[in-house]
Amino acid sequence: MRKVYILEHVQEFDEYREIVKTLGVFENEEKARKAIAKLKSMPEFTGSEDGFSISCTIVDNTGWLEGYGEG
Repeated sequence: MRKVYILEHVQEFDEYREIVKTLGVFENEEKARKAIAKLKSMPEFTGSEDGFSISCTIVDNTGWLEGYGEG
């Protein structure tokens, strides 16, 4: 079971508009955090530094097999 760490940034404009950027896929969380430290200084992320997130996923694994449940 191999894990990877996905780095994304979400910039919200209002309750209906947001931009989600996938910034990289890393072999460990430490490398993803180092990337955040570099990216925070870029003008594109000024004012939205709290929009970074790291998620972990398993390689060669299908998610959402159950689909969306009915409310």
